Amino acid sequence: MPTQPLLHFLESYRKLTSIPADQPHENNSLHFRLTALLDEWASVASPVVEMPRTIQFEVATFNQFIQDIRIPFDALRESRRLGSAMNVWRTAQLNRDELRYSAVLAWLLDCREDHGQGHDILVRLLDRLETKKHRTSLTTRSFPTSGDVQQGRYWTMVENLPMGERDSRVDIQIENDAFLFFIEVKIDAAETNYQLDRYLARGERLAGKRPWGVLYLTTHGFGPLTNDTVKRTATDHANLAFISWKEIATILREHVSGLPQRAFSRHALSQYAELVSNL
Repeated sequence: MPTQPLLHFLESYRKLTSIPADQPHENNSLHFRLTALLDEWASVASPVVEMPRTIQFEVATFNQFIQDIRIPFDALRESRRLGSAMNVWRTAQLNRDELRYSAVLAWLLDCREDHGQGHDILVRLLDRLETKKHRTSLTTRSFPTSGDVQQGRYWTMVENLPMGERDSRVDIQIENDAFLFFIEVKIDAAETNYQLDRYLARGERLAGKRPWGVLYLTTHGFGPLTNDTVKRTATDHANLAFISWKEIATILREHVSGLPQRAFSRHALSQYAELVSNL
């Protein structure tokens, strides 16, 4: 509301409400006061007319704005056209199937496979185990190291039966003349029938004089939970290590950071890292 009409109204109201009491009764009545107030207000109030504001439209600025917002959309459209946004592992529906994840992990760790990474991923995995806190008591003589892997080619097997013993099926077995390495893969299932104890016993028998170890890969990265504290000896065994799927994802991301941007292997390994990091 404009200020000037409001001031007129207030001044009129002050005058009308200050009529002396000795005025005639008809001039001092409520009816008279309200009527006079409305008459006075009608004489000073006027409709408020706002002048339309002029909006300046700059065509050049608007065109530049359109061009700027098109850039990220065009980049996204091109990325989708090239398939950069797809995740081949999610499309393959690995879901939470331990056998399928074991097969892919074995493929990644196999120096003979067509991913082109040689033994580099296995080397990174063993280096990480070497620096983990629970490995502080392990020695290079008892547990495989990256140096053992780099001595030559090795063999990677999935669902192997060491020494033909069907009750000790190993998810992933990697070995050559320099070392022996078992990996037990877990996602939702728990350890059953003291698997780790059996793997440790079989590993010691099969390894001979070679460095050897068992890796327990889970979503949490710790040893199995058990109430049998008398028989449970595997969790503090010198040839046993633990790791989580999130750590596997970290190893893969560190590896792909050194690959060319346009390399297909970079995208495939990054996608697998994204997938396993959410297990």
